[in-house]
Amino acid sequence: MTIVGIDPGLANLGWGCIHVTETELQHVAHGVIKTHSSDVLAVRLLAIDEKFASIIERYRPDVVSLERQFFVKNVTNGLLVAHVLGLLLIQCARQRIECVEYTPRIIKQTITGQSTSSKKTVESFVAIQLGIEGISIDHCSDALGAAISHYRHLHNIHLRPKPGEKPAKEPEKKPGEKPEKKPATSPSFVKKKKVAL
Repeated sequence: MTIVGIDPGLANLGWGCIHVTETELQHVAHGVIKTHSSDVLAVRLLAIDEKFASIIERYRPDVVSLERQFFVKNVTNGLLVAHVLGLLLIQCARQRIECVEYTPRIIKQTITGQSTSSKKTVESFVAIQLGIEGISIDHCSDALGAAISHYRHLHNIHLRPKPGEKPAKEPEKKPGEKPEKKPATSPSFVKKKKVAL
């Protein structure tokens, strides 16, 4: 199975392609689709659409795994990225490719075993799991992480503490702060966007 992971963005869209079997992961390629802020939105979206289409054509993935974005504080950025997500979904529908989505917390939990890991930690774990230490994956670690997450949840593989090792602790909550609900640890929490054929 070939999986393309996507970290959606208008200025920088990270992507990563992996090939998987039931027992191993293989890094295939990764990169960043960049657009210029001086261009109008339509031109930037067209550039992303054309480059994403070429990635699909070249690597022919079975699944596209998207990192689900949340923009609570910056609605403007959220709307711009929503345009990007729309064209990605349309392109996948056109190519008859299934799309799945994972939240950043689920990706971090799956990759590092801790849902609050830093971006640098995720990048390091992704590189180790794919055997590409020393190769720059800036802007692509989240995309590759999304691809790995789908593989692991598809085969029900989750990071667990080693024998005798205590599970990583979540940061302590501030007084009065409501505890955050933890994601389930089974494939049931994978939100799939099935493409109507």
